Amino acid sequence: MAHMMGQRYAQASEALERALVLYRTLSDQQGEANTLHYLGRVRAATGDFAEAIELQEQALTLYRILGDQRGEANTLDHLGRDHYMTDDFRAAGNLQEQALTLYRILGDQGGEANTLQYLGRVRAATGNLDQAIEALEEALALHRALDNGPGEAKTLIDLGSFRAATGNFDQAIELQEQALTLYRPLGDRHGQANALHSLGDVHFQTQEYGRAATMLEEALTLYRALGDRYGQANALHSLGNVHFQTQEYGRAATMLEEALTLYRALGDQYGQANALGVLGHISAATGSEHQAIDLLEEALTLYRALDDRHGQEAILDVLNRIRAPRNWE
Repeated sequence: MAHMMGQRYAQASEALERALVLYRTLSDQQGEANTLHYLGRVRAATGDFAEAIELQEQALTLYRILGDQRGEANTLDHLGRDHYMTDDFRAAGNLQEQALTLYRILGDQGGEANTLQYLGRVRAATGNLDQAIEALEEALALHRALDNGPGEAKTLIDLGSFRAATGNFDQAIELQEQALTLYRPLGDRHGQANALHSLGDVHFQTQEYGRAATMLEEALTLYRALGDRYGQANALHSLGNVHFQTQEYGRAATMLEEALTLYRALGDQYGQANALGVLGHISAATGSEHQAIDLLEEALTLYRALDDRHGQEAILDVLNRIRAPRNWE
């Protein structure tokens, strides 16, 4: 798996697809299951979560037939991550809980730590921030006990994000800078991109827009080099928000439109709705009220389909202000 470890995903995909054909020809179910699992991880790393889920489900079926609990646990963990990335938080939580149970039965503390981290993300996404922080602190303790630098760094990023969500921005920045410091000597470009993106988001929240833009641009460069479309879309969206706040509406719109194109290709409805919402704000601020209404109504349709009441309320508020004209400058 040298290509995957080196984050050369195109080469990894080609090698795994060749291996899959051979294992199927040989009727080697263990080899087939392992290859499907790793191919699913490659697809997820490049933002193709629908195919990643399909591949992991095939792997899961084979691992269960083979009675391979470790393979089953690893696949449940990654399936949970993929469902989390597609905003299916209920499925993600169920899968992660199953994986956690198996890792504990197996005495696999590394697997347990990784699963706790993603359970933390799921709990935060469903509004259980205290439980999320508790799961992440448990994961962090396990990663440190195992001297697992990459796992520690990933957990620090999430803890930083959740501390920011509670308004503790200084601690958030400190945690994410620790993560970045861990990733750089490891040569982990994906980790660096994620840490830079998270730091950029925190600096955006503290209205340090210049620092935010610098970090987000570094993250975007890395995501593009890695071929991570989901990372690119999110970084572009965050950069669009920064430029909107600094009233650089042309640059903001360009970045948000690129993000929107990627979100559509990825089938990410939340990403689409959020990008459309900001684009609607930009159109309203620049006097293009008819275009603003079209964009916002499209965002509203998506939020309704997602049953996101907060998103709906925010869009309806903007639409009401446009229809009762005010100064958007």
